[in-house]
Order: sequence, then C-alpha cells, then structure tokens
Amino acid sequence: MKKNIKCFFAGLSLVAVIISGCSGSSPTPVADVAKEQVEAVPGFELAAIRSGEELLNTSDIDGPILYSFWASWCNYCQKEIPYIDSLYSEYSDEISFISVNVTPDDSVDGARGFIEQYDLQMPAYFDLDGIASSSLGVLAVPTVVLVDRQGRIVEKLIGPSAMQSEEEFVGKLESLIQIGKN
Repeated sequence: MKKNIKCFFAGLSLVAVIISGCSGSSPTPVADVAKEQVEAVPGFELAAIRSGEELLNTSDIDGPILYSFWASWCNYCQKEIPYIDSLYSEYSDEISFISVNVTPDDSVDGARGFIEQYDLQMPAYFDLDGIASSSLGVLAVPTVVLVDRQGRIVEKLIGPSAMQSEEEFVGKLESLIQIGKN
C-alpha cells in the first residue's frame, strides 16, 4: 500500500513538472548562472528522427548551438518549433540548430509525425535515454538552450519564450554568434 502511494505521488510530481513546462510562464534566463559556469557541457549522442540521417555526437560540433527541446503533444511546442525552424535557414551557417524530442515523454511515431506535419527543416533528434535533457538541465518543454563556442550554457529559455518577443529572441541569437568570436 505504501509503495502504491509513493508511486502515485512520484507520478503526480512528474506530471506537474511536465505541465508547468507547457504553461504560459515567462522565459527563465540563466545568464547569471552561465557567467559562473566554467566547465563546458559534456558531449552526448542523439539519434536522428529522420531515416537516412546519422547519429549526432555533440562533441563534434564547433561553434554555438541552439538546442530546442519539444514534445509532439505540447501545444506551446507546436507554436514555437515552426518559428525556430524559420530562423534555421537564416542562422544555420553560424549556429548549429538541434531540435530535440524528449522521447521518454513522447512516442517515436508522435515525434516523426510532428516533424512531417510542420515540415521542419532543421536537424531533429531523439533524446532516447534522457541524457541530453539531463546534461542541459531541461525539466519542461518547450525549452531552448543556447550554448556558446566553448560549450557553456549562455541562456536557458523555459516555456514559449521565443514567441513572446521575436525581436528579443533574434537579439539573443545575434549575441550568441558574437560570444567568443575572434
């Protein structure tokens, strides 16, 4: 009986965290945390969503990275990801865009359907084992994580932040490009 109660509350807590990510909360910048962060985010591998694409090892990426975490069932993700994808063609020469489906909270078919439905062009990957989410401290979707050339988290935006101020979001991308540039 006690085990069932513990499982119930653990499940309830997980649902609360997931729902809070899809709430209308304001973005949560972590620029202050990034200033203190000395070590680079460790590399990890992601499996490609589209067939024919290869496994991605993030340690092989040179330059700044935009990680966009999403789930196919998340309403805010359905609005934000197409906007971020629209910036991919403009900024992909200077920033590596990595779209990451939080697979443990989604289904493989749901993720593939999402990519097809929105005709996403940016590279899309599964976080099959949750390593990417864990490494970057992602607890809710949508979440955008900006990582500089040295592999340090510059900013983490939780919730539908890119859509709240498109001009401000583009400014963050422009700043990311300049960080550490010689």
